[in-house]
Formats: sequence, C-alpha cells, structure tokens
Amino acid sequence: MRAIVIIPLVRIVGMLAIGTSTAGSAAAQDTRQPTFFVHGFNSNGESWKQAADRLQQQYAIRTYRPSFQWYQPLDFQTYALRDHMAGQPDTTISIGHSNGGLLARRVNQLRPLKAIATVGTLHRGAPLAQHVLNDNVIYWGRWLGYSVADPVFYYAYNTDDWWWWFAWPYANFHWNVGFGMDAILRYNLGLAFDFTVLRDMTPGSDFLEGPLGVNADWNVAREIASVRRVGITSDAGTALGGLWLAAAPGSWGALTSIQYTAFFIYAAAGDYYLNYGDYNDPYYYEKRAGAWLWYQGAYALWTMDPYWCIFTGAWDNNYGCVPSDAVVPVWSQYYPNALNFGVVGPAHMEEKQSPAVQNHLGTALGFVFDTRTCSNNVASIAVSPTSLTLQPGWWGYVSAVGYNECNASVGSVGASWSSSDPGVASVDASGNVYANAAGGATITATVSGFTARAYVNVQTPDDGGCTDSRLPCEPIAYAKGATGATGGAASPKPERPPQDGVGRTSRAPATRLPKTR
Repeated sequence: MRAIVIIPLVRIVGMLAIGTSTAGSAAAQDTRQPTFFVHGFNSNGESWKQAADRLQQQYAIRTYRPSFQWYQPLDFQTYALRDHMAGQPDTTISIGHSNGGLLARRVNQLRPLKAIATVGTLHRGAPLAQHVLNDNVIYWGRWLGYSVADPVFYYAYNTDDWWWWFAWPYANFHWNVGFGMDAILRYNLGLAFDFTVLRDMTPGSDFLEGPLGVNADWNVAREIASVRRVGITSDAGTALGGLWLAAAPGSWGALTSIQYTAFFIYAAAGDYYLNYGDYNDPYYYEKRAGAWLWYQGAYALWTMDPYWCIFTGAWDNNYGCVPSDAVVPVWSQYYPNALNFGVVGPAHMEEKQSPAVQNHLGTALGFVFDTRTCSNNVASIAVSPTSLTLQPGWWGYVSAVGYNECNASVGSVGASWSSSDPGVASVDASGNVYANAAGGATITATVSGFTARAYVNVQTPDDGGCTDSRLPCEPIAYAKGATGATGGAASPKPERPPQDGVGRTSRAPATRLPKTR
C-alpha cells in the first residue's frame, strides 16, 4: 500500500493591482532560485502557469515555462531545454510533468541541477506508446466506432420501419462514428501518425534503458549522489471511463454515463430482437438475424475500459486494472531511488492543475530542496499612480507599495517623500501632492534605501478650459480679491483626496489652496 501524503493547501498571497513602470519602481538584486517547469507530451509551457504562479507566491523561485516541439525525439527536446537553461546557476531546479520529467533527468546529464521533481512521469516507459506505434489503439478505436454504428446502419437500410427514421440522417453514421473515434484517439490524445517521440517513450527504449539511458545504473547512481529528487505519482482512483479520463477528463462523468447507458440500450435491443420479436412483422427474420449486431455493439461498449486498461499497461495477472492515471500506470511513475509521494484523483492531463500535486511540489521545494520561503521584507517598491496631471490649485495623492523578493505585495509602506521642484508641485509626509505652478516635477518615495518615482505635470488651462479628462469640466475658482473671483474666505487644507488621486478647490466658497513649501 502506498502512503498518501496529505499537505495543506499553499497559502496564496493576492497581488494588489498597482500600476508600475520603469520610473515607478526599483528592485534589489534578484536572489530567487531559477525553477523550470517543463511540459510533456501534447502540451506546452502555458499548461504549467497555474502551478508556477501559485508556488512562486510562497517560495523564492524565479519561474520559467519553456515550450518545445513535444512530438520530436526526447533528445531533440533535451537540447532545447538545455539552451533555455543557458547561463543559469548550478542551483537551478527542474519540475517536469510526464515527458518533462524525462527531459529534466536527461538535461542533468549535460549540466548540473540542484533538484528534480517529476509528476506522472513514465520513468519506465508508457505501454500505450508501444500500442500506438503498433496501431493497436487506432484499430481498436475504429472497431469500437463501427460496432456502435453497425446496428443503426444495418436497420436503416434493411427494415422498412427503421428506414423512415434513420435513412438519410444516419446514412453516414457508420463512417462518422468510426472516424470520430479515430479522431478522438489521434488528436485529443495526440496519437497522430508516426510521432518520433513515441519510440523514446516505449518501455525498454534506448533513451530509457540504453547504455546512456536515464535509468542506466551509472546515471541513477550519479543522481543519488548529486541531485535532490522527488517523484509524484498519480492514481485516477477508478478504471471506469479510462478513455474519457485520458481524452476529456473534464467531461469524464457525463461521457462515462453515456457509455454505460448505451451499453444497456444495445444489450436490451439485442435481447429483444433475438427473443421477443413480432412474428407478424414482415422484417422479423431480418431483425432477428441482425440481433448479433446489437450484441456486438454492447460488447464493444462493455469492454472499452478493460481494453484501455490493457493499452495503458495497467492490466495485471488477476484480470484487473491496477492504479493508473489513465495514461501511465503507477508502477512506471515511480522515480528510481527518489522520494515518491502519491496522490489519488487527478487524471494525467489534470495533474499540473491538481491542488494535491501542487501541495506536494510545495513540500518538495520547502522541505526537500531547501528553497527559501518568501518573507515580508521589502525588496522593491512601486509608486501608484506613476503620473498625475493637475492644474494650479489642484491636489493629488500618491502611495508607496512594497514587494518582497518573490515580487509579491507586502502592502502599503511608509515612505519619505520629496519633490524635484516644490515650486511646481510639492508633497507632504502623507503623499498629498499640491499643484502650485505650471511645469513638471518628479515625486520620489524612499523606503529602506529603495526609491520609486511618479511624474507630476501641472498645466494651466486656456480661457478657463479643462485639461484633465478624468474630471468633470468645471471653471477654476479663484481666491477672494483675485481677478474673476467669486467671493468667499480662504478654505482650510483639504482632506485626503478621493481614490482617483486628484482633487480641486470647492466652487463656493471658492479659493486657491495654500502652498506648502
């Protein structure tokens, strides 16, 4: 019995929606650990985005998600991965799913790595790849499709009562269902003609077991001595609807229900026409003779799961289906002489998005690979907003937000504020910016030696017009005694501006704000 390690969900720190620019932030030297998330068969780097984004919020890792031509030989992909890693330190970590785990192990023969984690990786090969190369899976898919279509096709053309219902709509049913199963296997699963990568994926291939293979005794011994390693194995937890778990895991429940509902309908139809047909029906003998077609369709639907179990290499000597993720059996997923965790539930194509798998990866990073967790220390800051457009007498507001070494927000931070030209725009200790005269000024925030800046553009309106499109167009009010004054005493210093960061003097009583220099 495999031990199932249960790890609490990784806490995700939400990022604040803060506008930044080159002028608006300054960062310390990046000390995060380079970590490559490597995809596998019929996939790309984008498939790792959710896991990479989640883990980098907790651990000090700098993530990379390269994409390769996944259908090419694994050595071809290995050299591509090595090129992506060029210039990275020997402390680089690689996390690979499916074939991506094999690529990580192979690239480690070409350059040092600190650690390797594999998820659902076919360390001993995938029997499914061999069956694909032998066309067994495709032939089975066609037989399955034709077996389901044959009864309808037969009755559409050989009995009068079925003809009116099925003649034209189902004239091509036989071909379409067979072609549909073929398409599911070839395209949804990536089992197209003669992909060269399939040869490397077969059990016993040179890539796996040859003199330079990843499982060669010398290579396993080298990995034990020099690389920290974790393997994550996945068991889908059921052998029902194995094809749908592999091809369309998101619709597995519905498709499996359709499969077994259709089985009962086909079996009942075969039984009816064989044993309970109407002797007075002029097509009685034709229907009775065709009953075996219904039984054949029922047999095909009933044996879908055992056949898929055999194709994936999960069939055992006790005529049962052993644990598998619907594509790779668990026995092949075990990383030789590594620390292996097991999860139950995700099918092969869902493993990267599985919270349980991501929790195990977090455990690997934190407790096996000794990766630093993210702190609350400020490693860079940003000012928001990065620019303001004001008119003389208006005010605005800027704030500083800190980010840790994982580039995750640690919230608002107290900053020392200064202006490059207080005569144009001045700023107080709270980040309130006052527009004093037309021109431009730079507002600088300083926190623990880190600086970030915002630019203030103060414009004088022509003929009382407005220059800031973010605010309703109103005339500027003047202080009592000035040209165009509307009267009224000078108003006190305004309260903190609204959330848009821009304010203006009131209309009545009206005044220009006092300058703060």
